Amino acid sequence: MRNTLRNRITQSDGTLVVILFATVFIWMAGQWLVWQRALCLFAILLSAYLILEMNNRCHLMRERSRMMSTSFLILAACMSFLHTDLLCCLLALALSATNFSLLTAYQQREPVWNAAAAFLAFGVGVCIFPPLILAVPVLWFGCHHHMQILSARVWRASLFGLLLPALYTFIYIVWKGIPPQDLVTPYLHRPLYSWPPLPILVSAAVLLVIAFWSIAHFGRTSYKDNTRARLSLEMLTMEFYFLLILAALYPDHVAPLTACVIVITAPIIGHYAALAESRLQNFFFWLFTFILFALILFNNLGLWTILSTF
Repeated sequence: MRNTLRNRITQSDGTLVVILFATVFIWMAGQWLVWQRALCLFAILLSAYLILEMNNRCHLMRERSRMMSTSFLILAACMSFLHTDLLCCLLALALSATNFSLLTAYQQREPVWNAAAAFLAFGVGVCIFPPLILAVPVLWFGCHHHMQILSARVWRASLFGLLLPALYTFIYIVWKGIPPQDLVTPYLHRPLYSWPPLPILVSAAVLLVIAFWSIAHFGRTSYKDNTRARLSLEMLTMEFYFLLILAALYPDHVAPLTACVIVITAPIIGHYAALAESRLQNFFFWLFTFILFALILFNNLGLWTILSTF
């Protein structure tokens, strides 16, 4: 691989440190005493750490790079509408923990505890965003086809992990006197298709374009990856496509779906950023970098309001 500026940036440990401090500053700028922002940031930083450890333990990169967690932090900094949404940030953390536990269980002899932890975290995510329950068969398929760990014991452990948060949630709502149907009614209506606010629309469009480009790059170069990395990234790709189906079914729940997509696509985007080789890929790396940093400025400084006045 040529020693280009992009290679030096993507393979440097300093890149993650710089992006980490920049994310903290952007997230909390001028609002250091707002506890909700601080809790959201803490959940995002924990998610980034889990993605970093997932890369370290599963060897998802052919080159030494921290771009998976770096990509996640950049994407999270872009989506300013998530910066005060604690439930969405906790959802991102739950999904990060799910994928960390599943991907590190690859071909383990005793993956029961990993499966229980993964589905326990996923169960928490389902309690936050109930439509995610539809993804359970997708995860079971991934356990069988990609991680190669599905067995009767693993299946029972996954059910236990999945039902435990639901049980505690049920006890809580009964104690509080909340009708259970109030939690699911918002998700039972027909899809409500409408244009979201401009910042959310542009952010989602940019995220999807970069995600599809990175998936295409992975599809063309996956033969160079080791078997574990290829199966792991294929599983994340499968989860991404399922999230697109959920987005079509629940278009009015943009924030939680965006949080999920960021977690799922960040490793694939980081894989592209670190391992792209051709001049065309190098050009799009810098183009996407420029667009993302412009998006950070527009979303966090309120420049969309100024732009709309012209």
